Amino acid sequence: MANRKSILPARGPGAFAVRMAMAGAVGLLAGVGSQIFGAMPGLLGLGLTLLTTGVAMGLAMLICVQWWRGIDEAAQEAHKWAWWWGGCSGMAVGATLLLTALVREQERIDDFSANELLAIGMFLMMTCMIIGYGVAWAAWWGKRQ
Repeated sequence: MANRKSILPARGPGAFAVRMAMAGAVGLLAGVGSQIFGAMPGLLGLGLTLLTTGVAMGLAMLICVQWWRGIDEAAQEAHKWAWWWGGCSGMAVGATLLLTALVREQERIDDFSANELLAIGMFLMMTCMIIGYGVAWAAWWGKRQ
């Protein structure tokens, strides 16, 4: 396999800043596209929204692949370990909270639309997974210092 050259810096704060700026631009693309095309009725609006967000996610994956190739093996192992243990633990906590909320749905379900409930549930699950990931990542590095 040929060694691929990247125009982006491989490591360090500059590499991080460039990739964060690129990720922000991709997020902006997805957000603006979703707002513009999401307001369009019918299949055309749905298709254009799907295309815009799909392209944004593809670009985000390319940014992640470039970043992943630039970090060393120890950093890769820390992220893999944190993804598995932290993400799974966070998902278990989030699922417990969501299942508990489902059992109690009669108490406040009328205050939210179905879309709001879905968004709240997704946000809650994602938040628990990110917190779990961060704790596991710190624990991995803490054990090795």
